[in-house]
Amino acid sequence: MNNITLIKKLSPSIFGLIIICFFMPFVNISCAGGGAVTLTGLQLVTGTDIGESDSHSHGHSRDSFGRSQSESVSPQPLVIAVLICGILGLVLSFPRNLEISIIPALIGVIGVILLLFFKYQVDNAILEEGEGMLHAQYGIGFWLTFIFIIIAIILNVFLFFQSKKQLEDEVIDSNTSK
Repeated sequence: MNNITLIKKLSPSIFGLIIICFFMPFVNISCAGGGAVTLTGLQLVTGTDIGESDSHSHGHSRDSFGRSQSESVSPQPLVIAVLICGILGLVLSFPRNLEISIIPALIGVIGVILLLFFKYQVDNAILEEGEGMLHAQYGIGFWLTFIFIIIAIILNVFLFFQSKKQLEDEVIDSNTSK
């Protein structure tokens, strides 16, 4: 098995790891008063209610009568788009034709841009709405997703340039054999 075949098999695996990262903590929102909420990538994709069922959860607020109130986190379009990029990258990494490996690389670039926009969006929302009381920390799922997308981009760009090199070598070989 040559190196190109090994790398070609790695590309779908990396995109698979990206999808698995959505089950890990993506963002942790903490309050200066002590409460904290950790959201996984999947919760950001589907939306979730915070503090509804757990009376000991720090992720809910209380009204003036001491009753817990649930806060809703709506599905985040940027995170949904990143997950879609991961799924598309996984599916498009399987074809044997190395020339189209640029497509998963481009999908990865889009995924990185969307992930950075999500981070920017969360940071701005925390600044505007938190009034200095809220703080966002990005979890292992977020950072591993970012790193794995970068690795997927590099692998697929390498495969694309290797396919170009193989085509050039074939052209040179066919010209020298004439």
